[in-house]
Amino acid sequence: MVDRTDDLPWIIERGAEYDVAILAGEDFEGNADVEVRFHDGRVFTATFFSVFSLESLFRKNKATGEFAGGRYLFCREMIIVEELSTGAIMETVADLFTTGMLDSAFSPLSD
Repeated sequence: MVDRTDDLPWIIERGAEYDVAILAGEDFEGNADVEVRFHDGRVFTATFFSVFSLESLFRKNKATGEFAGGRYLFCREMIIVEELSTGAIMETVADLFTTGMLDSAFSPLSD
């Protein structure tokens, strides 16, 4: 199911305790911003990257000179997955929730 908010393509996966909203544009090229929206109103956010997308970012930054010429990357709330897909995101969120680590990997969004 795709919900469109402010003309942005959100992929919404509904769950019993929370919904997962994935902002990924037309596809998952590069990275995806993810929100975990609990039914009690709390919202947490993180950005998912694949290993491949990190390698691409390092190459781009070496060419552009960003991040000290590609010597490092920085992103708050970064979660790295082997493959960037809806399934991988959903499995990761479920595991982080089950293990009690979701609020360590994601940051809360304020109203």
